Amino acid sequence: MNFEGGFAQFLAMLVALAGAPLLVGWVNVCRAWLQNRSAPPLTQQFRLLHKLFWKESVVAHDATPIYRVAPYVVFGCMLLAAMIIPTLSTDLPLAPAADAIALVGLFALARLFISLAAMDIGTSFGTMGARREMLIGFLAEPAFLMVLFTASLLSSSTSLATIVTTLAHREFTILPSLAFAGVAFTMVSLAENARVPIDNPAARLRAAGARGKARRGRVPARADRDDPREDAHLPGARIPRHRVPARRAGAPRPPAAGRVR
Repeated sequence: MNFEGGFAQFLAMLVALAGAPLLVGWVNVCRAWLQNRSAPPLTQQFRLLHKLFWKESVVAHDATPIYRVAPYVVFGCMLLAAMIIPTLSTDLPLAPAADAIALVGLFALARLFISLAAMDIGTSFGTMGARREMLIGFLAEPAFLMVLFTASLLSSSTSLATIVTTLAHREFTILPSLAFAGVAFTMVSLAENARVPIDNPAARLRAAGARGKARRGRVPARADRDDPREDAHLPGARIPRHRVPARRAGAPRPPAAGRVR
């Protein structure tokens, strides 16, 4: 392990940690511009992370240690994936172990723990989210693996450092295989980041709200005063008019049921 490779890998980790919130902020700014809205600050995600780090943790009562360990495992997988990808240098200490299969395996491990944490609390909404996450992974991960295999066929190696070095030093040629791989990689990126047209997480919340309003609209109206009630024998229940005994004029009104004098 040389000093330059270790420093490049450490710098890649810092770039990934600082660049991820900035990338999300830039996407939100572009979305606001396209919708003709005032754009949020580019550093809005850093403020959100600061608030979440100082916020009290909320854990379900039925959660097992898997639910508590899942965020750390997912964060570690994503950070390790950012470190093994040769973004700044190909001479990395983890280059011998950084191949295409290991990269896809890290993504699959992170997705597995996300699904386990969603199912661990035992709610229907969490189970639905876990199924959606596994469905997206079932469709996206094989496509991502085929993209990496397309590049590995040109370099005769599955090592990420070798693939980058081979493609960087070869003559510029437009290959149909790489063009289709680029389109597939774009679709995989949209699916992994839950972006339109592959996915839209806000649509499920709007659909749940609309479904709740529809259910409230189908609730039967309050029964009429003269309709018989099954709970007429309970204190405070509305009694049909024909069952109320007649009261003579000037007679004192009886006290309400359940009310203390």
